[in-house]
Amino acid sequence: MSNDSHDNENDSQTLSSSSSDHLDSSLGVDKLPLIFSSKQLKSKEKTEIRYGEEAAMDGITRTMYNVKNNADVCGNYLSPSFSMGVKQIKNGYIDFKRRGVKIRFITEITKDNIDFCKELMQYVELRHTPAVKGNMAVSETEYVATAELEGEAKPVTQTIYSNAKAIIEQHKYFFENLWSIAIPAELKIIEIEEGTEPIKTGILEDDKEISKKIIELAKNSNEMSICSTIGGMQLIYNRFFEAYKDVLKRYRNKKHKGIRWVYQSTIRKILNWSNFF
Repeated sequence: MSNDSHDNENDSQTLSSSSSDHLDSSLGVDKLPLIFSSKQLKSKEKTEIRYGEEAAMDGITRTMYNVKNNADVCGNYLSPSFSMGVKQIKNGYIDFKRRGVKIRFITEITKDNIDFCKELMQYVELRHTPAVKGNMAVSETEYVATAELEGEAKPVTQTIYSNAKAIIEQHKYFFENLWSIAIPAELKIIEIEEGTEPIKTGILEDDKEISKKIIELAKNSNEMSICSTIGGMQLIYNRFFEAYKDVLKRYRNKKHKGIRWVYQSTIRKILNWSNFF
C-alpha cells in the first residue's frame, strides 16, 4: 500500500511537470515573466514565434532594453519608418543614445524613406544596400526578426525570438558580410538628392560586359590615363581600335585632353606603336 501511494505521488509530480511544460509553450510571451524568473530565462536557450501585436511589440522593446553595448539591425526599406515612426521603438533608440549603445543599421535608402533615414542617423551608424529582404536585429545575447513589416510606421504582429548562441552567431556572421559591402548612408543620400551616379566597384567576368565597359569608358572620357602591359595595348588595337580613334579625333579637335599610357615593352614594339599614336 505504501509503495502504491509513493508511485501515485511520483505520477502526480510527473503529470504536473508535463502540464506545466505544455502551458509554458502555449501562453503568450507577455505571460512568461509570471512563470519563469529572469535567472531561469537567461540560463535556458529558447527560440519561439510571438503572435499578436502586443506580444510581438513587447518582445522587441524588451530585447532593446536588454542590449548592453551594441546591436546590429538589418531591414528593408520600411524599417527606417518603423524605427522612427513607431513610438515605443523610437523611444528604444533614444534610450540607446542615452546609454551610449552603438547600433549599426543596414537598409535600402530610397527617395520615399530618406527623411526617416536622416532622423535615424541621429541614433545609429547607417549604411545602404539595395533590395534588402526581411528584418532582423541581433545583440550580444538575443536575436529578433520579422518576415515583413505591415506598412510605413506601423507596429508588427509577429516576430521570431531566440537567445540560442548558435543562432546569434550565425546572424552576426551574416550581418558582418552584408555590412562590408554596404555603402555609407551619406553617399546614398547625396546620390538621391543630387541625382549623381552611384559609386560602384566590382569584378566583370562576362566578355560582352567587359567590352561594353571599355567602349563606354573611351566614349564618355575627357581624359584617359592607362597603365598596362603591351598585351593590353594590343587588345585595344585589335578590338577597340575605332573607339580609340574617336578619342584621338576629339583630342585633335581640342575636345579631349588625350591619352597618357604607361607600359613596358621592347624598343622595337614601341616604334611600331608610335605610328598609331
